[in-house]
Amino acid sequence: LHNEIVSFMKLMSPTPQEEEIRTTMVQRITTLAHAVFGEGECEVLPFGSQVTGLALPGSDIDFVIRFPKKKDNKSKSGDGDDDLEEDLTTASCPLQKIADAVKTEFGIKSELEIDIPDSNNNSNEQQEEVKEHLSYLEVITQTRVPLVKFTIAPYNLDIDICFDQPHGPESADLMHRFMESMPPLRPLTFCLKYF
Repeated sequence: LHNEIVSFMKLMSPTPQEEEIRTTMVQRITTLAHAVFGEGECEVLPFGSQVTGLALPGSDIDFVIRFPKKKDNKSKSGDGDDDLEEDLTTASCPLQKIADAVKTEFGIKSELEIDIPDSNNNSNEQQEEVKEHLSYLEVITQTRVPLVKFTIAPYNLDIDICFDQPHGPESADLMHRFMESMPPLRPLTFCLKYF
């Protein structure tokens, strides 16, 4: 049984090509967030299965973008989360800003098709660029954890971005410590996640 579980884990692990695509997307989203909010103004942290190495085929990539707390603007009644909740529907909202940046970065297929000149001289590089686009984009504000969800085609890679949420990256660190202290945990976790 042990050998079958380990074989299953190897089968379900991302291929080197899939891992490269996922790593590139982590870098691109990090760079994009720093461009939108300022590199020194925010911290972009991937978490979840991408960080723990427990990604199954079709697993999404989760990000949290954290802004440093300013001592001057801290409200008396809470921890500052009210400011984010009150401003979720305006264009200045961080959710809307990152959604607009993602739309600009990856484009939407219908808009990309319009921009293609009718020429038979398109290079393979241009055709490859056109293939990458958003197949889904949604800003979800009416939930406990507001976030931006989008899917990048042709990879069918789902990405979720939330803001100033605690515990995600910390949970990934905890899972790393568990897997270091209990090596059989990784293959068992793959089985539990899949079934």
